[in-house]
Amino acid sequence: MKSLFFLSLALILTGAGCTSDPSLLDISDLSVTTSSGSTITQKIDTNSATTTEDGVVVTEIMLGDPADVELDMESGNFFFSPSEITVSQGDTVAITFTKNSGTHTFVIDELNAKFEIAEGETYYFTVPEEAGSYAFYCDIGSHRSFGMEGTLIVK
Repeated sequence: MKSLFFLSLALILTGAGCTSDPSLLDISDLSVTTSSGSTITQKIDTNSATTTEDGVVVTEIMLGDPADVELDMESGNFFFSPSEITVSQGDTVAITFTKNSGTHTFVIDELNAKFEIAEGETYYFTVPEEAGSYAFYCDIGSHRSFGMEGTLIVK
């Protein structure tokens, strides 16, 4: 009986949750509740996960509240509010979409940032070390040409 227990335990530990195929992982939304009771949600693109030589799936996940700049944003049919964001070089920005109507994205080409907007979600990105103006916009259909764009100003 004792040997059966140890054999079962070894089989369970050997196969528990091990996979090297990122498509089998369902971690597109990772939520963590902090000791203060606040919830932090990070969208994870499992298609951009990489696999190391030993089969370990690696993706970047930020836990805690690493943002230098936090702001609330609204999006709707053909607008972002605010449409201008001013930050400092190298800042980490957390944008929470407090209101969203319709299907939209938030894109900044120079940062390779693209998020599918979901109301209540917070998205993180790091601004460049180079000062300047960077356009953000919705890339769905003609939304940008209808005015769904704004400017990220890096000082």
